[in-house]
Amino acid sequence: RTVLADVDLAALGVGTSDRGSPADAVAEAFTSLPAGVETDPASGVLVDLVGGPAMSVEDVSDAVTAVRGRVGPDAHVIWGGAVAPELGDGVRVRLVVAGVTNARAAPGDPCPRCGATLSAYSLGGRTTLSCENCGYAGVSVRLRE
Repeated sequence: RTVLADVDLAALGVGTSDRGSPADAVAEAFTSLPAGVETDPASGVLVDLVGGPAMSVEDVSDAVTAVRGRVGPDAHVIWGGAVAPELGDGVRVRLVVAGVTNARAAPGDPCPRCGATLSAYSLGGRTTLSCENCGYAGVSVRLRE
């Protein structure tokens, strides 16, 4: 509730690191977010960190610090960690980035769901994007600088 109660848009990212680097796994998780999602205006982030038996509290702290470096200073970050022996030296991070109201997408960009080309539709002065392939809609349109 703390992170998702009052948001219109959230994005999910997943990242892994085979060599136990939480910062690398966090970077991959942010890279896996849908195209055009900006994380600076995020109001909150849920962080789920799972690592092998060698994972330490310092590793968890490094992951949370890496997340905080990719979102605005006022974002509420809630984290949890777990040990999974089957990961060995690996680390897996799942992020739910909430309050990303500033998604940038334009006609011709890839659909964040299926990768097909987005089309723009206008009616009464409002424009929305839609994917004719999978039906995705609702991404706000902003002019690019």
